[in-house]
Amino acid sequence: MSEIDFPIATLFSPTINLLAQGAVENLGSGFRGNKGTPDWLTFVLVVVVVAAALGVVWMVSRHLSLKESGGYHNHHGLFRELCRAHRLGWSDQRLLATVARQQGVAVPARMFVEPDRFEADRLEDLTEEQRTRVAEIHETLFRADATVASSVN
Repeated sequence: MSEIDFPIATLFSPTINLLAQGAVENLGSGFRGNKGTPDWLTFVLVVVVVAAALGVVWMVSRHLSLKESGGYHNHHGLFRELCRAHRLGWSDQRLLATVARQQGVAVPARMFVEPDRFEADRLEDLTEEQRTRVAEIHETLFRADATVASSVN
């Protein structure tokens, strides 16, 4: 026969043993101490645990709903990810963030999609060395886009 075929009594033997010993009748005796009066410490502990569990469930559901609806924005995280994707070093990231801050850009990731942010008249507050580096970053970021666009057309 098959491996599944075994006596049904083996499934119920622990229950039958407990019934034979009278242990099932005493299972709730720990909860009934002191003539059925409730243990307030246990009650408070249960309420605190339930409240904490509900709080965790609420926070997770709120996070997920905000994430799905687009109401959850991590501008700096997006900026860091774009810098990593374009293989920009730490000093380049700081320089781009500085340029974005000087131009009043609320979402620094916009530096990756707005090439006019790199125009010379917008970079007057930077040193000559910083302007040179910003021009190199501009070339790195938007050169690939120009090559892809020209190959598509």
